[in-house]
Amino acid sequence: MGSPSSVRGEPKIAAPAGEMEISITAAQVIRPRYPTPSHLRNFEFSLLDRQNAPWLYSNFLLIYAANTSSLSIAEKVRSLKESLSDTLVLYYPLAGKIKDIATVECNDDGAAFIEARVDTPLSYFLRKPTADFLHRLMPFNDANTMREFANFTLLIQVTVFHCGGLALASCPSHRLMDASSMCTFLRTWAKLTTSPCNNSIRNTVTPPHFLGPSIIPAIKDLPDRPFVHYHPDYEKFSSRRFIFSGSNLMSLKEKCGSTDSLGHKRPTRVEVVQALIVKCAIRATSLLHPGPSFVFQTLNLRNRINPPVGADAVGNLIWTPSLLFEEGEMELNQILATLRRGLKTFCDKKSGRFNPKEGFGVVSEELKEKQELLGRAGPNFYGFSSLCRFPFYEIDFGWSRPAWITNVPIFENMCFMVDSRTGDGIEAWMTMEKEVMASLESDEEFLAYASIDTPVDIGHSRL
Repeated sequence: MGSPSSVRGEPKIAAPAGEMEISITAAQVIRPRYPTPSHLRNFEFSLLDRQNAPWLYSNFLLIYAANTSSLSIAEKVRSLKESLSDTLVLYYPLAGKIKDIATVECNDDGAAFIEARVDTPLSYFLRKPTADFLHRLMPFNDANTMREFANFTLLIQVTVFHCGGLALASCPSHRLMDASSMCTFLRTWAKLTTSPCNNSIRNTVTPPHFLGPSIIPAIKDLPDRPFVHYHPDYEKFSSRRFIFSGSNLMSLKEKCGSTDSLGHKRPTRVEVVQALIVKCAIRATSLLHPGPSFVFQTLNLRNRINPPVGADAVGNLIWTPSLLFEEGEMELNQILATLRRGLKTFCDKKSGRFNPKEGFGVVSEELKEKQELLGRAGPNFYGFSSLCRFPFYEIDFGWSRPAWITNVPIFENMCFMVDSRTGDGIEAWMTMEKEVMASLESDEEFLAYASIDTPVDIGHSRL
């Protein structure tokens, strides 16, 4: 396992509203337990890695309550470090360094493991989780961490609350992993944590399949996607968490109807949330920026490309089919049908072309079409990414499953959706211009189905 690179003297990170303070208590490098073979020392990005994933860290946060294990905090942290060392043997690019625009040098330099403490109980934070404080639980928002671990491809932060509750932030380089890959990595890490000496269980771990350029080689550079803006200016933008309960989603499905104009089956939870947000966001934006709106949906390509690949495929196996909504009021079922039609057209005509032979051509076509649509829409664009139905709530490191899962909003005009803890609802983080957000928060149709920043209910756990 890795050796400590430094232990800091508990620098303080400014607390929101002066109420919660985070102290970084230790920073350590965790290296793979066994060296990476020489033939795997250089990992090349695919064209999809380079087009879909900006130069930043993706993130996911797992919250664990305090009374779920007899293990002490020190024992939990130690087991995480030990098993991460094992996991990095399989996920060797996460122990490497970004070499250049096309390559990770898999040199076993290791992953950064940050330890931190919060001077309040978890229950205080969960009364109203804010994007501001969630950002403070992420290692990439600490300047000292980023100076010390520049070009590392994996940052982990374990934050312990005053009550013993624990927040685990996983932040791999987005160029290496999409959400599906992140879930697979975390499940593998958890399995290796709970079975340190049980070879029969460890042998059931499926090795990841790093596709790299085998899916679509990056034969030459293309322009970056024109419609994604990172790290919003929070003088102009705000992020809110909206909760759609299972019962409200049932009502929303009824309102959308059992079938659409294409004869499709009853809509899913994700589809009706997207349709509602598109309708209400366009209405809110029209007062500030009249004109058409550009909308894209993040699509998992694993079972849509030809031939399909399994869930163990690691990389950015995603694309963002896009369409334009003309200005004007539309009914929910019309919006739903338009969103479905856009996905069907993409899957019928393009998804099968995401392969080594045709991939560069279809990506070039897509970028050109997106640029044309965005030119018509101007500032009116909305993106959707759903992590619903990924088994994040099953990730058990040996002290029970998570009490809450979430991710941190880092993109303008994006909506990130995850399952509620009960499994039948959806929690959505949205980041919009403050004027648009204020209009959305007062929209009666929207508020009939969505609650704003309600407390996180994790049952009867001691927090």
